[in-house]
Amino acid sequence: MEKKTQVVMLPTNKASTRDKMILKSHISGKLMYEQIGITRNTTVETQHLYFLSDEDIKKGDWYVQGTLKQATKELEGHILYKVVASTDKSLKLFSAMSLNLETPIYNHPFPQINEAFQRVWVDEYNAGTPIEWVNLEYNIVYENSHQSDENGSHQNRHLELKLRADNTVIVRTIKQLFTREEMKAMYKATCERLTNSYLSYDIEWFDKNY
Repeated sequence: MEKKTQVVMLPTNKASTRDKMILKSHISGKLMYEQIGITRNTTVETQHLYFLSDEDIKKGDWYVQGTLKQATKELEGHILYKVVASTDKSLKLFSAMSLNLETPIYNHPFPQINEAFQRVWVDEYNAGTPIEWVNLEYNIVYENSHQSDENGSHQNRHLELKLRADNTVIVRTIKQLFTREEMKAMYKATCERLTNSYLSYDIEWFDKNY
């Protein structure tokens, strides 16, 4: 299944000498996607992308509240957004507890946003139409598939982010602006699905109102 998540960009002091990164020009305000070996200078600022979800935030999760933060406890009743994927490879997921069972260990790689999406995001941002929302693919995991409620639906299940073999999330962009012809094609498909026919007055109604 797919779930809607928000896309945000935040400046960072971290820069990789090996990986390409999103850079923002202080002069033009435009973005670039290039390799850089410095953190900040007078002309560009390094940036990271984050996919944010309305999922519950537990201890150790990363979330955004103006800036990137890591939760030191479970956060309930807060309007905060959990980071579920990022271009920041320094982020880690919980893996185990220390031998004294007091200190959590975070060394699992964090779900990443692939290069193809970053390039598209940079292009759309520079065109003045930044991508603000995307759909991510999730798996539905049934913990006790034999249990069901009176309606026959499973009670114990949760969503698990679906990842490729390279640890990147599977993104479906949500188009925010459509041409008239694209809207007409979608309207036609909807009419056919609902009425099993494409009636001429439907086209007349669309042409009259749009």
